[in-house]
Amino acid sequence: MDSAVDPLARRSFLYAMESTSSSIIKESDRFRRWIGRRLTDKKSEDKESTAKPRQSADRLSLYLHKRFKQRSAEHFLAMFFSEQGALVGELFLTSDNSKRVVISPNAILKQANQLRSTKIVLAHNHPSGLPLPSLSDVRSTRYLLDFASSRGVQIEEHFIVCYKSIFSMRKARMIS
Repeated sequence: MDSAVDPLARRSFLYAMESTSSSIIKESDRFRRWIGRRLTDKKSEDKESTAKPRQSADRLSLYLHKRFKQRSAEHFLAMFFSEQGALVGELFLTSDNSKRVVISPNAILKQANQLRSTKIVLAHNHPSGLPLPSLSDVRSTRYLLDFASSRGVQIEEHFIVCYKSIFSMRKARMIS
């Protein structure tokens, strides 16, 4: 990580979701509002990308690295956002098998409907350390993309998190 990252980005947002401390919860709320703005407000995204591109990317990568920290098996995270861009919930799936996580598109969309979410960001880890998507990753992401869009929900991004790096399927143009 870059040493110029602001103190808020250095704190663990994982603990913000699990802790009852009011100061940590406030920081978690700040992160949720920030990531919601990143998904909906193109003007602030352009302003952030010209002013401090590294800082905004570091916040998200820090959050995802903390969520998947030291996991020896593959795990899957779906983050649900409202139409206004607020983070309204998460679904964290674990696996019995270290090589794959079984995800149910119906379960993901059911959670999205319960939360009245219109946008989803997906992420999963590769314990092997190789951040490139497998053929199975690409196929399941495309299937989820089609399945969700047919039901009015948009898959915004799918990240693959490894120990030292994060792979973006959208940046790699694997999803549109």
